[in-house]
Amino acid sequence: MSYVLTFLFVTEELGYKKTYHFAAAFKKTFAYLLSRLKIKEY
Repeated sequence: MSYVLTFLFVTEELGYKKTYHFAAAFKKTFAYLLSRLKIKEY
């Protein structure tokens, strides 16, 4: 619970724009890792 509160506080401090870019980068990284795992399965 404290982790979530800390994350929300940090995102507020960084500002919406930076948070958005971070989320976009995280999604790209996650999608990349997911595609790598799919390749390994085949």
